[in-house]
Amino acid sequence: MAVVSTETYSHYAANVSDTAHADGEADALWCPEAGIVQLIRPDGTQVPVTVTAGTLLKFRHTRIEATGTTVADQTLLIACYTRKP
Repeated sequence: MAVVSTETYSHYAANVSDTAHADGEADALWCPEAGIVQLIRPDGTQVPVTVTAGTLLKFRHTRIEATGTTVADQTLLIACYTRKP
């Protein structure tokens, strides 16, 4: 499993919700498990991404849609920021 550099990003539990947005835009998402992640971009568009375990998605996003996200343990998803939200 790859390691996310804490020197590059500050990181927090990802906001997985069908309605509530996070307090800012994350720059990337660390996915330690395989599955589909439904990213919501800052412009409101939904982007489904199929990931393998240990993927760092470099997509700016405001939340992860709970519905349609198939990663088994959604609490393991980590939102990464290049600046503090």
